[in-house]
This record gives sequence, C-alpha cells and structure tokens, in this order.
Amino acid sequence: MKKCNFIFLIIVVLLASIPGCKSVETTSSMLHNQAGEYDKAIEMAELGLEKDPQDAEAYFQLGIAYSYKGEMKKAYKNYMKAKELAPNAKGDLVETNIQSNWAKHYNNGLNEYQLDNKVGAVKEFEKACNADPRRIKSWLNYANISFTLANDPEAGDSTYFDKAYMAADTLQSIITKEDEDYLKVLPLVGKIKASQGKIDDAIKSFEELISEKPTETKPVERTAEMFYRREDWATAAKLYEVAARGYEISGEENPSLYTNMGVVYSKMKRYHNAVRSFSQAQSMAPENKQIGYSLLVTYYQAKLWDEAIMFGEEYTTKIAPNDPNGWQILSRAYKEKGLKIKAEETYKRFVELRQAQGG
Repeated sequence: MKKCNFIFLIIVVLLASIPGCKSVETTSSMLHNQAGEYDKAIEMAELGLEKDPQDAEAYFQLGIAYSYKGEMKKAYKNYMKAKELAPNAKGDLVETNIQSNWAKHYNNGLNEYQLDNKVGAVKEFEKACNADPRRIKSWLNYANISFTLANDPEAGDSTYFDKAYMAADTLQSIITKEDEDYLKVLPLVGKIKASQGKIDDAIKSFEELISEKPTETKPVERTAEMFYRREDWATAAKLYEVAARGYEISGEENPSLYTNMGVVYSKMKRYHNAVRSFSQAQSMAPENKQIGYSLLVTYYQAKLWDEAIMFGEEYTTKIAPNDPNGWQILSRAYKEKGLKIKAEETYKRFVELRQAQGG
C-alpha cells in the first residue's frame, strides 16, 4: 500500500514539474468530467484556477461540466474564457461545443412548440439563448413565444412580459441589417416595446421596418389598433402615421387606415388633421357613405364652412341623398355662412327625410 502511494506521489510531482503541463487539479477535473461527476469536476477546476487564473483548460472543463448540468449561461462564459486565453488551442473546440449546446436546446424548443407546449418551448429557447447569446434565431423565438404567453390570460404568469421585454432589448442591441431575420425582428420588437410603453423605441423599430419594406404595414396597424381600443388616441395617431408612410411609399391604398386616422384626430380635436385623413380615405372610396359623412362632419367641426358646403352639396346629391344627417349638417353650414334661405330649404329636407324614416 505504501509503495502505491509512493508511486502516485512521484507521478503528481512529475506532472507539476513539467512546463506547460496541466495542474493536478485540472487533470482531476478532466477525469471527473469523463466519469460523469460534474460537481466534483467543477470543484477541481476551480481549485486549479486558484493556482493559475490563466489556465485555459480549467475554464474549458468548467464549460463541459456546466453544459452537462444544463447551466448554459455558465457553460458559455467559461468556454469563451478558455477561447480568450488559448485561441489557437481551444478556439475551434470551444465553438464546436457552444454550437452543440445551442443546437440541442434550439431544436428542443422547436419540437416543444410543434407539440403546442409553449411553456416548454420558452424554457428550451431560453437555454438556447444562454448557450449562445450571439444567435438571433433563439432570441427571436424566445421573445415571440414569451410575448404570446404574456398576452394569454390562461397562462396566468406576468413574468412572461419580463422575458419578452428582456429578449426585445437584446434583439434590438444585436440585430443588424445583414441578418436574415432582420425584417422579422423589427415588427416583433416594435410590438413588444409598444406594450411596454416605450413608444419612441417602438416607432423607431416600425420606421426601420417601413423604410426597408414599405408594404409591411400590418404589424404597425395592429399595434395602432391596440391603442385605439384603449382610447389612447395620441399613441394610436403616431403609429397610424408610420403605417401611412408605408402606403405613401408603396402607392397602395387603404381607406380604412385613413378613416381610423381621421377618427383618432377627431377624438383629439385636431380637426384639420382629421379632414386630411378623411379626405384621403374618401378619394380612395368615393362611394362610401360612412367615410363621406365623417368627412362632412369634420369639415363642420373644423369650421371650414365653404368646404362643408361644397362637399355637403355633393354628399346630399350624389353620395347619400336619403341621409337626413347629411342635410342637417349642410343646413348648419349654410347658416354659419349667413345663407338663410338655403339653410331653411335644406333643414326642411332634413325634417322630411327624418319623418319618412320614422325619426
């Protein structure tokens, strides 16, 4: 027994005396990792680093141990430290191991999502993000599904908002135009930032989206509609304006968008802005009675009596001659201009139509 101990001591001394050779503790960490004893491997690697803080192999062994323990953030941190200290010896191997960790959890996330297990998918995508925080795809999925769960009353967990916000911040900081998912990231970040109340950040993201792809207005419009339903008219207006620029650039038409803008501006008592919006909507859908009436009323609210009369005459003769409300607004506009006879005639027509319709 003494002979065996003596031989072991000689080996330890020899290992410690060879220049560039791994320390006893680091060698022990390697052996523990090979045996699946990851906690012990971590303990020995840390002892090795106490002796030599520049021991790249010790950091590498910590990366391995934490990978097997499922602690991806610590695994990535230690792998990258090993690469920093020994780029030639460890660089490729580190990247291979990081890629392996990332692919494992990213694919697990996709599988969980396909099984409609969003909670499980979030957990796996979070691990993928920690396994390699440089990769856009895992952050994109993590943010998207977290935001979906955050807005799902059945999920009942407000922490998903925090996860979505953090992921959006990360995406915003690392995304570049060269990334293949750039146009997927921008609308998602915009939606999340808007829900967070960071409207300026949301608008910035949406503006970049419209600049790159003017026809991609739907995410902006849906976000605007969210604030419309909340009666947050100022925010809705800002978002509708961004979407409108997309239509202006692309040359496509959307009377509903401009109608919504008109309503929002009217609610804010910005009647001249409302007139412009309803006018654009009316030019796109000249036969639409609802849009026409909204424009007529807004002319009146803006105290644009001449315009109200001109369009009122068109509305009551061509667009909706049987709409008593149109005649009433026209009558009021005539009265404001001092055209008493016309005001009386149109008011009389208003009363006739109202009575005929049982009003």
